Amino acid sequence: MKLPGDLPQNSNQEAERFQRAMSTTNRKIVSLITEQLEDGLTGPQCYILKLISEEKRATASLLAERMEVKPSAITVMIDRLVQHGFVRRLTDEQDRRVTLLLLTDKAALALEKVLANSRDIFGKLLLTLEPAQREPFIQAFEQIALAASNFE
Repeated sequence: MKLPGDLPQNSNQEAERFQRAMSTTNRKIVSLITEQLEDGLTGPQCYILKLISEEKRATASLLAERMEVKPSAITVMIDRLVQHGFVRRLTDEQDRRVTLLLLTDKAALALEKVLANSRDIFGKLLLTLEPAQREPFIQAFEQIALAASNFE
């Protein structure tokens, strides 16, 4: 999907209101989640742990691709996760050139704590809407998320 060209004046105002609301919400949610992180973990590292937990065969190159960063940046982050006992490296038995990344028990517990905390925060935010507003809001937001993921 290509970004549209110039927007009508009222659309610009709506876009600015939406941007301010999204920015404020994102900053606050990230701050609340970050406050609850295990010692030695950062937000991006938690995201890496989540990606590793979702993948059957997590490798540094796959994580770099998913995070849209250079492999060297991922390697540094993985090194830190290994040092703090959150990730371990394992040579793939099928292809010894490949190094797989696995979560440790410590990481699994930390990740579950972060995900539970995130669900709690988002749940409380949704409770600020009337029950009849929640489903339409979620559907509209899912539509915006899909459109954003299709931007080129």
